[in-house]
Amino acid sequence: MLRDPQSARVEMVRRSLARLGVGGTPPALAAEIAHRYCELRDGRMALVDGAVALLERLRAAGASLALVTNGGARSQRPKIDRFDLARHFDHIQIEGEFGAGKPDASVYDAALGALGVKAADATFIGDDLECDVRGPLRAGMQAVWIDITSDGLPTGHAARPRRIIRSVADLHDEL
Repeated sequence: MLRDPQSARVEMVRRSLARLGVGGTPPALAAEIAHRYCELRDGRMALVDGAVALLERLRAAGASLALVTNGGARSQRPKIDRFDLARHFDHIQIEGEFGAGKPDASVYDAALGALGVKAADATFIGDDLECDVRGPLRAGMQAVWIDITSDGLPTGHAARPRRIIRSVADLHDEL
């Protein structure tokens, strides 16, 4: 099992090219393709429309805020810095630094503890049904699901968020 994301990407490129009949791809070429993919992906990355305005409104209303994200610090910290997100949060918790990721119960417990907030008084907002809805619900929190594709809950999905929204702008009316 590959644990380093860049090594995993290089291996995926190598395997994909082999499936396309381009076997024997030099490792340096596979690495360059994987690296270029990351550059292009990261260059297109942007904050969700209305996210900063929502954070500012929540802050002004006195809410305690945590940013809880999966992934490694080497990939997540640059994004947090690039978009100047740290100033909006009382607590930032990254899987690679914390040692566990969503939906592990310890993740939510640690974030709640860092904020000094009871689970019943907390709302988790995110776009992943398992990590941002089901995990927080199991931890006793409320959950708001951002249905970015507007497809609605999958048939038979056990997680029932308190609210389903299409964008963070939908939350502005509640403040």
